[in-house]
Amino acid sequence: MEKERRKHRRIAVMHDLAKTIDLLIELEEWEKHSLHDKIKQHEHHNTHVKMPAVLLNLCASGLGLITFAALPIGTKICLNFDLVGLKMHDIEGKIMWSIDKGDTHRMGVEFMKINDHSRNKLTLMAQDDEDCSIKLELGVTDVCSKKCHYYLLCTKDARLK
Repeated sequence: MEKERRKHRRIAVMHDLAKTIDLLIELEEWEKHSLHDKIKQHEHHNTHVKMPAVLLNLCASGLGLITFAALPIGTKICLNFDLVGLKMHDIEGKIMWSIDKGDTHRMGVEFMKINDHSRNKLTLMAQDDEDCSIKLELGVTDVCSKKCHYYLLCTKDARLK
């Protein structure tokens, strides 16, 4: 069995329903990687370029996403997004890996700057989600609580209505 390399537990974003977010790429990064030749769908602002992406999963140290344009490994990005029960703003990250699949590109982003409140909230959400999944696998049926940190994003059948 291969040892898990992640430092933090990962949570799916609304499980079967991904979330669209905007990546903000500083103009310096945009120019450095000559992205204007590669990326056609973007909004150009004074200090950055905004590019759409689909958020797949996240944890306290990073996230997974899909874009429709390749970003080189090492590209620095900024993120702002709101999920139910979780607002994240002024998060800085760096593209650590990328897998091309046709016209889409799945990427892993490592957070370079994230506030302690957001990091702690993500850790608690992932821990509660995993604990719930383990209990459900063991046959426990009354696992759900509105005090769960993952409650607002949870789509499990056992979730309290």
